Amino acid sequence: MDAESTDIADGNYGTLKKFLGRHPVLTFVLMGTSFLVMGIISLNLVYLFHSNFEFILEYGVMALRDGGLIQFVELVLSGFVALAFYVLFKVCEKTLVEWLTERRVGRVKPPVIADITPSP
Repeated sequence: MDAESTDIADGNYGTLKKFLGRHPVLTFVLMGTSFLVMGIISLNLVYLFHSNFEFILEYGVMALRDGGLIQFVELVLSGFVALAFYVLFKVCEKTLVEWLTERRVGRVKPPVIADITPSP
C-alpha cells in the first residue's frame, strides 16, 4: 500500500476536505450546484443515448460513418463528467454531515446510559 491509500484509509482526505470543512455555506452551494449539473447531464444523456441507438439501429454502418460512433463516445465521456459531479456531491454531503454532527456533539454532551442488568 502506498502513502496516498493509507491517508484515505485513515480519513485524511487532504486540502479539499479541509477547505470544505471550513466553509460549510460554500460547501452547501457547491453540493447543490453539482447535484443540479449532474441531474441535467444525466437526464439529457438518457434522451441522447436513446436517439443515438435508434439512429444506429435504423441506418447501421452508414450511421456509424456519419458520426454515430463519435457521438456514442462523446455520450460516454459525458457520463463520466456526470459521475464526477456525483462524486463531488457525495464529498460535499459527507463533509457537511461530519461538520454538523461534530458541531452538535461539541455542544451537547451525550446521555449517560446506565447499565440495566437484572438483579438475582
